[in-house]
Amino acid sequence: MNTGGSSDNKLEQPPQPASAAQPAPAAMLKQTRILVVDDELCGLSHSHLRELVADPFEDLSSPEFSALWDIVKIVKNFGEVEEYGVDAARSYISSDAVVNEVILSAGFTAHASQPLKEKLQPFLNRANDIDNLRQNLEMAFPSPSHSIEYIEARPDQKSLIEYDLIILDLVLKSSTAAVDQLIDYLRELGALGVPLPCIILMSSHRELVDSITRFSAGSKISAAGMIILPKSEVRKKEFGHQGLSLCYQQLDRQREIAERMRVFMRTWIGALKDASDKASEALWNLDAAAMQDLHLTAFSDNDPYDEYLSELLAREYLWHVESNSAVGTAIENLDETFQKYLRPGEKVALETRYIAPFVKPKNGRGLISHFTWTGFGVPDALANLNTQDAISRFNRLVPFGAVLAPEVLTPETECLVHITQQCDLNQAGNPKRIGQSAQFAVALPVAVQDHRMPLHATDQLVARGLPIAGKEYDLCLAKGRQLALPIPKFVDYVKTEGLRVIGRLRHDIAMQFLLATANHMTRWAALKVKSVEVKNVRLYLHGANFPNGNVYLSDEDAQASATTVQVSTLDKLNYFHDDASIRVALWIARELENFYHVKDIDVARLSNILCLGVTNNSNPLKQIVVRMMEKTNAEIDGWLKGMAENRGLVTLFIVYPPDAGENEAAAA
Repeated sequence: MNTGGSSDNKLEQPPQPASAAQPAPAAMLKQTRILVVDDELCGLSHSHLRELVADPFEDLSSPEFSALWDIVKIVKNFGEVEEYGVDAARSYISSDAVVNEVILSAGFTAHASQPLKEKLQPFLNRANDIDNLRQNLEMAFPSPSHSIEYIEARPDQKSLIEYDLIILDLVLKSSTAAVDQLIDYLRELGALGVPLPCIILMSSHRELVDSITRFSAGSKISAAGMIILPKSEVRKKEFGHQGLSLCYQQLDRQREIAERMRVFMRTWIGALKDASDKASEALWNLDAAAMQDLHLTAFSDNDPYDEYLSELLAREYLWHVESNSAVGTAIENLDETFQKYLRPGEKVALETRYIAPFVKPKNGRGLISHFTWTGFGVPDALANLNTQDAISRFNRLVPFGAVLAPEVLTPETECLVHITQQCDLNQAGNPKRIGQSAQFAVALPVAVQDHRMPLHATDQLVARGLPIAGKEYDLCLAKGRQLALPIPKFVDYVKTEGLRVIGRLRHDIAMQFLLATANHMTRWAALKVKSVEVKNVRLYLHGANFPNGNVYLSDEDAQASATTVQVSTLDKLNYFHDDASIRVALWIARELENFYHVKDIDVARLSNILCLGVTNNSNPLKQIVVRMMEKTNAEIDGWLKGMAENRGLVTLFIVYPPDAGENEAAAA
């Protein structure tokens, strides 16, 4: 077990218990305890060698074995194989000792032949990577303010609670199904019911990133308390020990909300199970007789029975959740924590934005979609029925809130939202009321793309997140445009225009379309949703001291092409996604130090500013002004050369392509 440590963490830390055995000065020192569970950092072994090198010297007659034994003789002062003993030589070459005493020694570096070094190069590269990681850890968390403990196997989960930060490697010596094993381990940790330490998950293996969305949901631990960090990211010079330190600072800042989110989810899921039992008991007590009465009521009003019954049962279920006092307490705690990070003033704004590096934005859109649209399948198409059947079954085939549209949707396509009052619909099949009209509001579809979210005016009524054939659309009410036709004529119109039902709005959302259509001045109580546009951008620093006037953010070194990062735009604020704010802050600080000799930049503060958001012409640092620019990839180089003669203050250019197609190509 080794100790080491990282830069002073100036953020507030959770209180640590003082040890009675410590002398007074040490007891006053608030030390951050870090546990690193990584068998490679505890020392490479022969099993690691076998993982990376095929046939590692198992044949004693091979030239490779002879070449390695020559180094053994120099480093260990052993004799020839025959003198040392064939079995003893084979045993030593297959042991962990040969790795640490010979292959990783200075003697090997000095005396090994080039073919031998080439055979072992993958392993030697891994050893260099591990040394680099350990150095970054100890620079990020320096003693005496921090203490680092390295162990090679995961301990009992209860022992982890005493640490402030735990860093877990995905693949250990004993790992088989590494992702599943780590998720199970974390799930048991989260089930302890006590506040958890900050968690960083690391690995050199691709599975860590490929399974990124499984860790939070599978372990039942909030993503706000856990960061996924490939080891290759730590080795990048623009990340390194400063990035590690900032990751911990961000996690430490989010410990309270991570814990309260975990409690809320545990309480909510428990309430759902309890509600399921209570709702089930109520339904069994009602049984078929009551269901028959409900069916009669729906049928006599010509209501679709599926929606009528589902609405009643869902509210019964929801009532039991709402009446659970533990759920109310958990929500109050969330509210209390979120309010701490609101900036006081006339306009509400965030003081600090939480990050959750592996939460998909699509999941949030799905939540709004389920709030807006029913999950029932679409009914039979009117065009497939004869006119008389279509008229007699109109209420069930085109229920209140049904949306009709053609097969192909364009921004100009008129989607029809059915807003005929139910009492009028009931007369549809009455021969005496054959002239009854069906009324429809008109909505226009707006395609939703991952990297270019649609922006809607605050006074627009929008039904968000309609999924159609793998795509997603927002439907925006077109004020002043509606359609009303007698039902028989409407059936003919549907067949002529090739319309079909593509979705069903929930009753309360459909009522908003009805009210808005009836009177443009009617204000609706819609769920307020902030619409965020996500762009892929390139970043450039422009100033007199930079080579050729400019430097750009790249993945590796200054010779590489500019890389892209994601920026979200909301209320004229442009903020960087997740750990991109850390990466950009480190890059800016490094370039200003290298070319302008600006030192002591508060990188944590700059990272938080970038995470909260910057506006055009704002100054995240006194040395920097921000400019948002729209340029194609082909225009960027020529435009920067033109800027080179007009060097003033250091400018951070945030450049994004003008259309979604190029944005997606940049992302790829």
